Amino acid sequence: MKEIAFSLFITNERFLLLQLIVSLLQKKLEALPILNPIYEKLVGMRDQMEEALQKNTGSTFTPLLAQFDEQQDNGFICFRNGVNAKKYSIVNESLRPMAEQIESIIRRHSWSLMKLGYQKQLALSRSLIAELNTPANQLLIQQLNQQDEFEAWSEAVDNFEKSFTQKVEASAAKNDVAASEISKEAISVIEKLLPGWYYQAEFGNDANYRELVDQILEGASDIESQARARITRRRNQKEAEVN
Repeated sequence: MKEIAFSLFITNERFLLLQLIVSLLQKKLEALPILNPIYEKLVGMRDQMEEALQKNTGSTFTPLLAQFDEQQDNGFICFRNGVNAKKYSIVNESLRPMAEQIESIIRRHSWSLMKLGYQKQLALSRSLIAELNTPANQLLIQQLNQQDEFEAWSEAVDNFEKSFTQKVEASAAKNDVAASEISKEAISVIEKLLPGWYYQAEFGNDANYRELVDQILEGASDIESQARARITRRRNQKEAEVN
């Protein structure tokens, strides 16, 4: 199983991973009811952590962050509605089932992302983008002529996440200890769970566990990329200050 560099994650990035896993688990409860107790545990940790983070970031929703949030909202609506419109195409009726398939994926994550709080929106956007970035789904998006809209929305989500992370870092000294402690506990739980789920996927030949692990690792990889980019920016900034 691919290792996740949990040590690179700051508190907010741990929250994003936790929210992603909660979202993925929720979709698997019907097929894997045995996961319900751990789902409830992670939901409780997610809610406690979100409350602690809200206390610390309530004043960080600056005009710039608001601008990026508006861009990601508009980008999502444009992409979502573009896909939905192709369900009714009379120019090329073969596009209809393709549009229905992509729309069903969007609805499974959230049809109204733009109405959610920015932390939940960011986590669900990341999980949705990860699923839509698979080769099969990318081919459908290209055939629907929605590639530009998808990429524009993805970039807007990147910009919002970078701005939000910078604001969290800027107020790191004021962060509630509770959020950091909960995030550490959550990562400890996740580190213990993943090998077991991977075992079920590989040796139990369970497709549900395999899909769950693959999606978690893919989402974690995206978050890890953001973490490494943040570390690189900080290192370059320090080198520039020295020089």
